[in-house]
Amino acid sequence: MKKFPKQLIVISILFILVFVIYIFYKFVEYRFKAKFYSGIVLEAEDFIPSDSLGNPQEIICIRGYLILLDTQPIKNRGKIQVYKNLKFISSAGFSGSGPGELQTPVNLSIVSGDSITRFSVYDLALRRLTIFYLSSDGIIKPVKMVNLKYGLPYSPVTDDTLIFSLDFNIDTDNRITVYDINGNYVSTIGRLLPGLRKGIPVQIHQAASQGRLKFSPDGKFLVAIANYSDIIDIYDKRGNLISRFNGPLNSTPKYNVSLRNGTPVMAIDVDRAIWGYVNLELTNDYIYARFSGKKFKDHGDGRYIHVYDYNGKFIKSYILDREVYDIAIDHESKILYAIQIYPKPLVLMYKMK
Repeated sequence: MKKFPKQLIVISILFILVFVIYIFYKFVEYRFKAKFYSGIVLEAEDFIPSDSLGNPQEIICIRGYLILLDTQPIKNRGKIQVYKNLKFISSAGFSGSGPGELQTPVNLSIVSGDSITRFSVYDLALRRLTIFYLSSDGIIKPVKMVNLKYGLPYSPVTDDTLIFSLDFNIDTDNRITVYDINGNYVSTIGRLLPGLRKGIPVQIHQAASQGRLKFSPDGKFLVAIANYSDIIDIYDKRGNLISRFNGPLNSTPKYNVSLRNGTPVMAIDVDRAIWGYVNLELTNDYIYARFSGKKFKDHGDGRYIHVYDYNGKFIKSYILDREVYDIAIDHESKILYAIQIYPKPLVLMYKMK
């Protein structure tokens, strides 16, 4: 019988071993990713029709009411609208710069605390955070307005003692600007997302890391996402990073640097960038992160909602019957609301299982 050289036998064994390890790695990777794309399927059972909506952008739930931010309202309604069982109740936030008026509103958020009766909206043009009170009969009124003069905040949230916001103009390795309740600068906290390349200004990377910031209802946790990444950060109120974890893509923001009037600006890499976690909903126990996973060339809507605990442990996925833009959950009635943008605007209602 012909004998093979020992060296060839060793090489063959090593090749087989490497191949087995590779197959095992791919199997583990497949199992890890598969859980994000399978789960509980939900079908819409009712909706607010498009003839009642202009340009719906964000929603939250308080006291069994659905609060809708519509930046181009119709029917002489304000930009903040209140619904009960999908029926219109009241509105506020009409166009203007006076008390309670809005020009370019973003970041509709609850004011965390023991009794959830208030919410906030930030006006980019006025650089003003307005806190509204929601009465038991569904009427809203402004109770406090705060101007944020420092930096370029765009996603402020508050617990009624401090204001925290993601900020485009931080030139350190932090990510969040902290203000006192009167809008005065306090400090910067948080940690820059990975992926900053040598020689790139920090502000460029901050712009590529833009996303959303939210408080848990009890005020214990701050959660930040980045629209062009599937990284989620969980902080305590002192800015300590409790957990950083990623979804199925493990993707950092992909971008280039271009010049505009001689000034370097961030330019998304349209061939490599993806839409990751685009928005989120928080309870005291869980994070509900709406995932897209599409290329930047496509719109950022998606069907997947990934649920995590505050240790970053993946719990489960919900899969909606269509692509949606924003979500809100009424946890007492176990109803999930979602905004559909394409092909026509709707606010959908799902019963959670």
